[in-house]
Parts: sequence; structure tokens; C-alpha cells
Amino acid sequence: LALPLFADRLEGRAALAAQRRLVAENTLKRAADGFASLEASWEEARTRLFLAEAMLAARRIAEAREQVEQAYPVFERLSSARELGRCRELLAGEGLTI
Repeated sequence: LALPLFADRLEGRAALAAQRRLVAENTLKRAADGFASLEASWEEARTRLFLAEAMLAARRIAEAREQVEQAYPVFERLSSARELGRCRELLAGEGLTI
């Protein structure tokens, strides 16, 4: 069940790297929602962080912040220092904090 979601996330990250923001957002959102339906909170949170990056690239700051705010508690609960740092870094780049 999860394999297509990992493929979507990979496709979304590739699209983001190629500056195909709409494709990136759509596939990353689909992957995040899919991971949520499987209750795979870590994978959902990581995917939401990538989705936030895509939204920031499109200057959709409020929506990106929402994605980070959804992911942050998962990383905090799991003591994921690297991902917590990335959350803060993304928001700090826009003059925001969490």
C-alpha cells in the first residue's frame, strides 16, 4: 500500500528540483494524504516538509507554514533533530518562527 506513496514523494521531489512546482505540490500532497491514511506519521511529516519547500518556492508562505506546523509536532515527539532544524530553517528564511 505504501509503495505508490513513496513513488509519489520521489516524483514530487524530482519535480521540485526541476522547478515544476505544480506537479511537485500535487504529488507531494497526494503522498502526504496517503501516508496520513496509513497512519504513517513519520512519512507523512517528512512529506509535508517537502511540500512546504514546494510552497515556499511558489511564495505561498502561509500554506507552507501550515505544512510545517503539521509536521513539527511529529518531529518533536520523535526527537528528530535534523528535521526539526529543517523546519526552523525553512521558516527562518521567511522571517517566521515556530
